Amino acid sequence: LVMCVGMAALVALAGEKLDCAGKGRLEYEIPLEGAALAGPLELRLEASAKRLLLKDRPDVILQAGRVDCVVGDRTDPGANHNSYFMTDEERFPARIRLCIEGEEALQTELPNDPADARGLLSWHYQARQRYLDEAGSYGYLLCARVSEKALLRARERGSLRFTLETDEGGLALYGRNAGRYPIDIELIPAAT
Repeated sequence: LVMCVGMAALVALAGEKLDCAGKGRLEYEIPLEGAALAGPLELRLEASAKRLLLKDRPDVILQAGRVDCVVGDRTDPGANHNSYFMTDEERFPARIRLCIEGEEALQTELPNDPADARGLLSWHYQARQRYLDEAGSYGYLLCARVSEKALLRARERGSLRFTLETDEGGLALYGRNAGRYPIDIELIPAAT
């Protein structure tokens, strides 16, 4: 990650997940080496929308990191440090736009900020402690082909630059040990 613009970036799942709630842009730069120097390439990553819970808000100070959950309907369930809402009928979508070397490569809607059994890696790699850290959360596999023009610019510089822009739905990115797919953000040879 080179820069996060307009969003507060929080890490979760022992640094394997980047949470960015709200509207903004992430800028990345990936060094080109080995197989990335030859042939057509595809950028792959796992992403979801990011719902901002009360516990995630930096402007809200929770007493000693805890919330009294025995106060009835006055408590926001998103304030509890164990909170991460499981997938249900209520959706939390986000529109994203992926640009590679300044060219739009993908525009899509991430349908939700899901968490359930499909987020197997987020369950499996939970730290052994007394609370859960976004357990079961996962994203959607996104693939975008790098155009020949963008690849030429990237090869001249020795690195590929891309940006992810999102609307108010936010954005979460997953690493190899979180989410549903055991991948980091990666460049792979594209199918011909």
